[in-house]
Amino acid sequence: MQTYIFDFDGTLANSGKAGILATQAAFKDFGLPVPNENIINYFMGIPIEVSFKKMAPEHTFANNEFEKLLTVFRQHYKKLDNLKKDGSI
Repeated sequence: MQTYIFDFDGTLANSGKAGILATQAAFKDFGLPVPNENIINYFMGIPIEVSFKKMAPEHTFANNEFEKLLTVFRQHYKKLDNLKKDGSI
């Protein structure tokens, strides 16, 4: 048996556009400065628990606020990913 290791995202699938749009939508929903595509791409691959705080360095998140931001991002991402699968985006 042979084992193959490869980077799925960007090789067999491309979730980049959905990730960019979902990030921008979530930041907008929270009234945070919306990061541009270059900034989001720069942080792509870094866990969102780290990268989102780095993309909003001037903001101090309240207790549950950051978890809510992550939840909203995931909701936007799921919706956009479904649209991508349908060919809408």
